[in-house]
Amino acid sequence: MIDKIRTDISTKYPKSLVDALIDSYIEIKEQYYLNKLEPSELNGGKFVEACARIIEHELTGQFTPIGTSIKNMVLLLRNFETSPVSHHDSFRLHIPRALLSIYNIRNRRGVGHLGGDVNANISDATLIATSADWVLAELYRMFYTSTLEEAQAVVTQLVKRKISLIYEVGQIKRVLANFLNFKEQTLLFLASSYPYASPVNELFAQLEYSSLSAFKSKILRPLHKARMLNYSDQGECILLPPGLKFVEDHYQKWLMKLNGGKSK
Repeated sequence: MIDKIRTDISTKYPKSLVDALIDSYIEIKEQYYLNKLEPSELNGGKFVEACARIIEHELTGQFTPIGTSIKNMVLLLRNFETSPVSHHDSFRLHIPRALLSIYNIRNRRGVGHLGGDVNANISDATLIATSADWVLAELYRMFYTSTLEEAQAVVTQLVKRKISLIYEVGQIKRVLANFLNFKEQTLLFLASSYPYASPVNELFAQLEYSSLSAFKSKILRPLHKARMLNYSDQGECILLPPGLKFVEDHYQKWLMKLNGGKSK
C-alpha cells in the first residue's frame, strides 16, 4: 500500500519531497505502534515540513529546498489560506490546518520536556498519527493513478482503525500477532517495554509458553547467546540493540499482516 501511494504521488511532485513525506510518515507510525510516543511526536515535525513543501509546490510551482529551513512554519501554513480560490480547498484550508495542529503539538506541548502536568503523550501521539493518516489519504485521493475502486481501497485501508501488535490495558499485555514464532514474540514484547527490563516470569505468563524451564532453555538462552537480548541471573530480560533493530526492521510487515494487508 505504501509503495502504491509513494508511486502515485510521485507522478505529481518531485521524488525528493514524496520520499521525505512517506519516510517521515512511516517513522511516525512505526514509533507510535512500538509505543515510542515521544519519537512519534517528534517525527511529526518532519512530516509537516515535507507536506508544507508539497503544498508550496502545488500552489506556487516552487518550494523551499530540502535542507533549507522554513523560518516561520506557522505563518507559512496560515498564508496558504490566502492563495487564490481557484486552488483546491484541501491545499488552501484543510491540509494546512491539520498540519498546524500537528506542528503545534510537536512544538508547544512540551514534547521531550519534563513537566508536572498529567502526561498527554499517548493522546498527543494518537492525534499526530491519525492526522498523518488523514493528510496522506487526502493527498492520495486527489492524485491516484489506479482505478477508482483500487484508490478507494487504498484510502480505506490507510485511515481505518489499525490493530497494533501489542495489546496493553492495565495488567494485561498480549502479543496479538500470534503468527509470529515465540522468539519473535519475545523480542516484540521486550521492544514494547524498551529500554526497561521485563521479569522472565512476566514474559512466560503473557506469552503462554508450554513450560518455564523450556521457555528459558529454548527461547531466552538462544536469544541471549545471539545477543538479541540480555537474560540476567536476577530473572530479568532486556532487549539489546540487535534485537531492537530486528523488531524495527520487521514491524511494518507484521503490522500489515495483522491488519489484513500486504507487506510493503
